[in-house]
Amino acid sequence: MREMARIDGLTDNTSKIPFPLLRTESTFSGEISFCKRNTEGKSTIVLMMASEYQLGLNPCPPYAVRIGGGKNHRMGLYDAVLIKDNHIALAGGIEKAIKKAKGMRQKAKGIEVEAKSILQVKQAIMAGADKILLDNMSIKTLRKAAKLCKKAKVWTEASGGINLKNVIKIAKTGVNAISVGALTHSAKALDISLEIV
Repeated sequence: MREMARIDGLTDNTSKIPFPLLRTESTFSGEISFCKRNTEGKSTIVLMMASEYQLGLNPCPPYAVRIGGGKNHRMGLYDAVLIKDNHIALAGGIEKAIKKAKGMRQKAKGIEVEAKSILQVKQAIMAGADKILLDNMSIKTLRKAAKLCKKAKVWTEASGGINLKNVIKIAKTGVNAISVGALTHSAKALDISLEIV
């Protein structure tokens, strides 16, 4: 077993280190290692933590992803606007959803819209989206969508159905980033224990 940290102190105090702290460290270290393994040597791929992560509830996973070489989609609902399919349906279409978001936006870094087809990609571009989340698209459709967005100078992010087996193929479509939920929900915790010596 390899030593990763040493705590100096009185025996009574050291033995009171709570189990939740060790558990958090195990999970945190597992996420860093998992992300590192899947970003190392892949400088052309920008792996991002999924937007569905429970924003603001636990700062450790987003930090772990950054240390491991990935990027955070956003840190909270305050720093980006993400318009998903339900928002589009409620607003009555992509154009109306983006118009409403632009009216409400304050300090957000931009407006990102989820698109499931080339038609929706074109609508989002025409309505002035800053970013487009290309959701559950085939490799062929991703390639076409990325080309359209590049021409319009709109940032793209591939999402949905992405795993570490198909990530290289998706990266070659020309998207700017790839959202991978596995970076946090599938990372295996490292076996970390506290030993008194």
